[in-house]
Amino acid sequence: MAGALAGLSRGLKIFLIADLVLVVVLGVTAILVLGGGSSTPSAEPESPTATSATSAGSTTPASTDAATSDTEQQFASPTGNIVCDLTADGVTCTIANTSVAPPQIDGCTGAGTGHVITLTADGVEVPCTEQAPGTAGAGVEVLQYGSSQTVGDYTCSSASNGMTCVTGAGVGFRIATAERVELP
Repeated sequence: MAGALAGLSRGLKIFLIADLVLVVVLGVTAILVLGGGSSTPSAEPESPTATSATSAGSTTPASTDAATSDTEQQFASPTGNIVCDLTADGVTCTIANTSVAPPQIDGCTGAGTGHVITLTADGVEVPCTEQAPGTAGAGVEVLQYGSSQTVGDYTCSSASNGMTCVTGAGVGFRIATAERVELP
């Protein structure tokens, strides 16, 4: 390269070398970013509506691979609208904004009913709750679309159509802004 640069002025040489260094740095950066891959599909997220009066959505780095742990896991959907607590005893998910009508529960007048759903060894339940929860707070891990978390016999999977949580036998639920489905 020194022979090719011999006839050029000193300023032009420095400029060309700086450009070469920038091209190399950009190339390495592109390889790291694009080569690292991401399992995040480019699908539309579950549609969030008005945000709740509590904390804003999380910006915590996302989980991109299925993870298994014997301890409690807490995570949110990429929109922050759904937050789940997953333990070896079951899973509880909350949804801040939903367009699904709450189930009729005798004696229940709680405004938050329909915003919480649980899965335990006894099955799926939508408990009577007084107040609708807020969106995910800062510091809550984001479970990216296409990723899963598992604790014991319970697995939750994040997708653009909501959060699905099931037992090893496939019993569970899917919750999203526009649906709450109990799975067999």
